[in-house]
Amino acid sequence: MARSVIEIKNIIITAKNNEASLAVYVSPSATALFNLWAYIVALAIWTLEVIFDNHKTEINTKIENLIPGTLRWYHAMCLLFQYGDQLSWVNGKFIYQVPDAGKMIVKRVAIREVAGQLRIKVCKEAAGVPVALTNQELISFKSYMSQVKFAGTNMNIISYNACSAKFTLNLVFDPLVLTAAGANISDGIEVVKIALENYLKAIVYGGVINRTKLIDAIQNVPGVVDVYIADFKVKEAAAAVWSTITDQNYESIAGYYQLDTLTLNSSANV
Repeated sequence: MARSVIEIKNIIITAKNNEASLAVYVSPSATALFNLWAYIVALAIWTLEVIFDNHKTEINTKIENLIPGTLRWYHAMCLLFQYGDQLSWVNGKFIYQVPDAGKMIVKRVAIREVAGQLRIKVCKEAAGVPVALTNQELISFKSYMSQVKFAGTNMNIISYNACSAKFTLNLVFDPLVLTAAGANISDGIEVVKIALENYLKAIVYGGVINRTKLIDAIQNVPGVVDVYIADFKVKEAAAAVWSTITDQNYESIAGYYQLDTLTLNSSANV
């Protein structure tokens, strides 16, 4: 990381003062000749260090993004998919002749290597909310990935509707601020439910529901004294029944979540 101009100048001045033949040149004036030369040299050194820093950052970025076959590379390739366009073989790789951001429908990607297989989850977006690809879009995307992937790579590509979650919370609330339903007394807004929904929306695509973080999100609501998760159930899009989750973390197959039902067992803090 580049040092500041002042830091470099101070090093130069210190070196000057340690040199017996130059130590006699002392002046409080910022425009003294030796001060001006020290500043000019320091500025030149600082400029060179900034150039080196920028060059290093540029090279590292290119290395991270352009080395094919890494998880980061596969992530980037997923986002470059153009629905409805044909790939062309150019300079030893498949590319789109005309990049078109309007056709790049994949907006959320989560990739993990599991037992020698790449598990790839993808989604579109609608109003900022993840949405599963249609069957035709998913078929097209799988065809695209089969062409751009490394030979021999085993991939499991999915795009599901959101995992539904329902919670039963034991809530201790301040009756001066909240109702037993978790709503503000002042305006009737269901702030406890909103906090839970916002927590689920904020989970990074492909991430997990963490009990501690969920409780923290609820406890940040003004008027919440204490909260405990009494029951936590999920149902994936393809599942026929609800599953009870007792683990600290839950990672959905879909990669994202939506609140189905919130039940509050409330007691006032009196």
